[in-house]
Amino acid sequence: MTLANLRNQNKMTQENLAKIVGISRVYLSNLEKRKYNPTVDIVIKLAKALNVTEQVIIDCFK
Repeated sequence: MTLANLRNQNKMTQENLAKIVGISRVYLSNLEKRKYNPTVDIVIKLAKALNVTEQVIIDCFK
């Protein structure tokens, strides 16, 4: 499972998810491309926004 897949399953755009999490759309795009690893704070916010556990988000980056 990828971060983009999770976002799409929740019918969210990058812009929507980025706004909810409090990051830029460009940063979210780079996370989805795995150019960066998220901080613990971002993992928690992504998990909450996507209605999954933090472990699911972490697994996207393995």
